[in-house]
Amino acid sequence: KVQFKDIRLKRLKPAQKPSAREALLADASLAWNFGERLNAHQPPLKTVGKIIAKVPAEGPGARAGAMVAKIESAYFDVERDLNQPKLWNMPGEALTVYLRARVPDGNWNAGLLTKRGNHDVMNYCLFGADLGGTPGPDIGFEVHTDKGFVMVSFPVSQIDATGWLDLIGRYDGSKISLLCNGRVMAEKPWSGKLTANSEPILIGAASFDGLPKMYFTGEMEEAAIWPRALRETEISTLLRVPARKPQTIPEKTVVLTFDDAVKSHRTFVAPLLKELGFGATFFVTHKWMDDQTNFMTWQDIAEIQQMGFEIGNHSWTHTDFSSPK
Repeated sequence: KVQFKDIRLKRLKPAQKPSAREALLADASLAWNFGERLNAHQPPLKTVGKIIAKVPAEGPGARAGAMVAKIESAYFDVERDLNQPKLWNMPGEALTVYLRARVPDGNWNAGLLTKRGNHDVMNYCLFGADLGGTPGPDIGFEVHTDKGFVMVSFPVSQIDATGWLDLIGRYDGSKISLLCNGRVMAEKPWSGKLTANSEPILIGAASFDGLPKMYFTGEMEEAAIWPRALRETEISTLLRVPARKPQTIPEKTVVLTFDDAVKSHRTFVAPLLKELGFGATFFVTHKWMDDQTNFMTWQDIAEIQQMGFEIGNHSWTHTDFSSPK
């Protein structure tokens, strides 16, 4: 005979349905939350250098209650032995890479989320570096397809480089895009099938012919990689912001545009529009900017963008096509 004593029954609740964001991350080929203890990552990550997990997020754009990893000239390595035999290449003609990170001093000069050996040996590469031609560092995204190598980038002077950034590199088989905090910062037409390689995935560094370099210093919250191009609604879900609803254009709408990047756009026009509460688009003719006395510099343009105005392209040289040659 069997006797039981002090039996207590508990009604089990059904498993809670995952949120849309949790489901989206679960659909990724690879995803990590860096705020977890270091041995809890799935897939496992090898830490190289000084990395401290479970640090409360701070700084502009930090999420309340978020835990992150503090990284000091170090990186994560999705090790080669774990990679075999797939090596975690993203196949086909589409992918999306995502990283939420912060560099407190604004010096974005490191590999961020990379699988590359050089420009010809590359699956994808999200990085920060001073590419020249703009004030300060730039953030870039690269892929390599059977059509060759392609890169898009933007200068960090266009954003608050010291705050938390949600960086997304996306390739959909027809174009490559780089987004920051939900905004498309750079985009270029491109096509072809992504090329594979045997390089490891590094988070916070980049491999140069097998040698990790460009170590990251700052904070990271999470990262993920999908073998497809995320839709706009999915990006809104990922960034925890409501999806934008289509807006109808009201009657008697006035659109303000200013061409050629003349100096008075920064010294007079933009401050006045800001004071009056008006929006506008400033179209830049790049070659004319060589004359810094009469035309804006990149710093002037960055300041206008930070005031909330849109910047557009007004050609490289402003060639006169009224007299075809």
